[in-house]
Amino acid sequence: MREVKLPRGRWEYDPGTPLGPAGGFGAVYLGKDSSGRQVAVKRLTVDVEQAGHRELRIAEGLIGQDFAHLLPILDAGADADSGNYFVVMERAEVSLAEFIQANGPQNEGAAIAILKHIALGIQELGTLVHRDVKPGNILLQGEAWKIADFGIAKFVAEATSANTLRGFLSYPYAAPELWRREDVTKAADVYALGCVAHFVLRGVPPFRGPLESDYRRQHDGEAPPPLAASNRLRLLVTNCLRKPPEARPSIARSGTELEAIEHVLPSAVDSQLQEALAEVRAVEASQEAERQRTRSLIAARRELASAGIESLGDIVRELFNGISGALGDEVRRSGDLDSGVAMRAGHGSLIVTVPFQVLEEAAFPQSGWNVAAGAVIRVTQEGRPYKGRGANLWYAKLGTDESFRWWEQAYMTSALLRADRSEEPLGVSSMSELFEADRAGVMITTLQRVGEQRPIDDGNLSEFVDRWKKRFALAIGGKLTMPMQWPPTD
Repeated sequence: MREVKLPRGRWEYDPGTPLGPAGGFGAVYLGKDSSGRQVAVKRLTVDVEQAGHRELRIAEGLIGQDFAHLLPILDAGADADSGNYFVVMERAEVSLAEFIQANGPQNEGAAIAILKHIALGIQELGTLVHRDVKPGNILLQGEAWKIADFGIAKFVAEATSANTLRGFLSYPYAAPELWRREDVTKAADVYALGCVAHFVLRGVPPFRGPLESDYRRQHDGEAPPPLAASNRLRLLVTNCLRKPPEARPSIARSGTELEAIEHVLPSAVDSQLQEALAEVRAVEASQEAERQRTRSLIAARRELASAGIESLGDIVRELFNGISGALGDEVRRSGDLDSGVAMRAGHGSLIVTVPFQVLEEAAFPQSGWNVAAGAVIRVTQEGRPYKGRGANLWYAKLGTDESFRWWEQAYMTSALLRADRSEEPLGVSSMSELFEADRAGVMITTLQRVGEQRPIDDGNLSEFVDRWKKRFALAIGGKLTMPMQWPPTD
């Protein structure tokens, strides 16, 4: 046994008893405290000379505290005698890597339970970015999966700033921005969560390398393989693995979606539709990967908007497939999302266009909205005085939401103009109208907002689909009517 002297006490560890294989940041050994209680002692690859006598601040304020899904840290710092850095943790039973190796890929129910614990652990880190979420750092303690090694990646990155991060990235789980040495946010941990989801469900991470250069190319520019899971879980994991960090859902949103998926009854969508959707998702992901360009601000914005339009494609397919399933050959479908996609039956048409393929961050200066792309959805009917209604779909980051998502917002012409209401509420489709839409709700202008913005993805998708299916059904029979009050409540 060897003794180490750290800021909070003395500990012993046995270098001949490793707990699992060594990782890029160090190796973990069986240890004990002064009372003989077993602990896990991690010896880092960085020593005091390399770190320039840096203080090892691992999640300052978290050491000694008890969290539901973070493995408790008991002590951390440089050994007073050897100069090596150590982290002392409570001992866990098994890592997720060892668990999957022993038990194989998990079914969807078991996988969601594990992923929920990981998402909760990332949330418990607060503003701290883990940077190295991987199966080897996810440990089972009692009935809870807990994240270990938080803060170590950042410390090693800072301590080795004169060198590269080669050897310190966990290649199968490292987000594209980690490879590019860009500023890292919680989105990197969300990306790693998506990689871990593949590992839990398939037994392997989404990208297999095998060389360092292969991993970098795959994370930065290749699409992950299709995931055999329910539609909603597959969409969440795919969104977690979006290349632009801002296109990924926040960790809070990811956790909420996992919670919702766990309690949703199995989908009635037939296997043929699921297979078709999986193929479409694979093509979309490949297209997204091909669009990776230079890392200038303009290119990054285009990548973000492109990812949003691809996710809108999933939403529109959900709506159109639902209509096709109900009407069969009675409904006619034409076009695509780039040029405008439409469904027609009876007197009615349902049309989705994307007039705003990409918008600058300052496109909405008055309202302060950060909108990256915009679409218009419309239901129209022929041969009736009331011609139809529409709304905008904005891919935006609004209010306190941490990431971009799709929101529905309709507009109406100001009452001062006494406009013909036969095609209202409406969605704007030109840059001049966009200028007025930005001012709506902020000042007196030619347009007014109709109601509040409402999200249409994740758990709100069914409500959105039902709303527009109902309107299309009325238009098919020529029974879509003008709202009874202005502004309309729906």
